[in-house]
Amino acid sequence: MQTAVKKWGNSLGNVSERKGDLVITPNKYNLSDLVSMISEKNLHSETEFGQTEGREIW
Repeated sequence: MQTAVKKWGNSLGNVSERKGDLVITPNKYNLSDLVSMISEKNLHSETEFGQTEGREIW
């Protein structure tokens, strides 16, 4: 069998092996799972993007 790997939206997926087969499944996160992974090590500071342009509102 021959297949092609293609982009799956903006989602991440897991690739695993099951009984000799490659199995690709989507990762399913919710907001609270993602927020719980924030730590002092991976928290970044605010980024300044300069003055507003066009009809941006801050």
